[in-house]
Amino acid sequence: MKVSHFPRAAINGLLILLGSKMITTINSFVVTPKHTLPSLQPLCTRVFFQDTIFKSKGESTPLFSSTSTRPLYDGTNYTFPDTRTPTGVAELLEVSFVHGCMQLASGYVDVLKMFIAASIGAYEAGFSIASILEELEENKDLPNTANRPLINEEKMLRRDWLCVIYLTLALMGHTSPIPSPLTADVATKSIPDDIKKRYGEYITKIGEAYKNGRHASISIEGLAGDGGSNGELSPIEKAVLLQSLKVASLTPIVVEEAKEASGNNVKPPTPPIEGAF
Repeated sequence: MKVSHFPRAAINGLLILLGSKMITTINSFVVTPKHTLPSLQPLCTRVFFQDTIFKSKGESTPLFSSTSTRPLYDGTNYTFPDTRTPTGVAELLEVSFVHGCMQLASGYVDVLKMFIAASIGAYEAGFSIASILEELEENKDLPNTANRPLINEEKMLRRDWLCVIYLTLALMGHTSPIPSPLTADVATKSIPDDIKKRYGEYITKIGEAYKNGRHASISIEGLAGDGGSNGELSPIEKAVLLQSLKVASLTPIVVEEAKEASGNNVKPPTPPIEGAF
C-alpha cells in the first residue's frame, strides 16, 4: 500500500493540533452505534507519530493502517478474555490500544477507557508492568488488531500509557477492592524510573487533585504548561506528553465510574436512547 508523503512541517502541525485537542468524556464503556469504529484504514490525516513512519524512499505503512478486514472489536463482535491473568489483560490492552488511538482522533474515549480499566485491573491484581509487556511482545497467540506488527514508536506509546496509568493509581493511593499490600507493592515497584522522571511532576498533581475531589476539573493543557522542561520538548514529544496526560487524567474518572457501577442500585450501562431523557 502506498502512502502520500506529507511535508514534515504539516505533519508536525497536525501533531500539535491533536495533542492539544480536548477529549469529550463519556460515562460508559459500551460502544454505541454512534461510536462504532470504522474499518482499520490508513489514517494519515488523523493520528500522531506519522513523522516517525514515513521513509525517504519506497513504501511505508501509516500508523494503524491495515487491510479492509473487519475490525476485531466494534462493540458487538468481541469476546472478552479472562483478565484475571496477564495474558488476558495483554489481549484486552492490545485490542483497545489500537482502537483507542483511532478514536482519540475523532474525540471519543470509550475504548480508551477500556484500555484504562484493563490496566487498573492489572494493577489491582498485582501484575507487574514487565509481565504485561512480556505478554504483549512475546505471546504470538494474541490478536493482531492492526493487521500488521506495531512499529517501535507505537509499542513505546502503548508502554507509556500502561505505565502512566500505574503511576497515576500509585499517586492516587488507589487500592484493590480486596486490599492486599503485597499485590499493591508489586505493581507500584514495577513502574519504570524513566516514567517517574518524565511524568512524575505532572501526575503528582493529578493524584493530589483526586485526593481533594478536584480531579474532574483538571486542565491537561494547563497541567502540561506548568512543566519546567516543557519548552525543551519537540512537537512530537509534546504531543505524546499531552496524549499520555489525557490517559492519566481519565484514570481517576474510570476508577470512580467502576465504583459507581459496583453499587447494588446501579443498572448496567446501556446505549443512550434519543429522547428517552
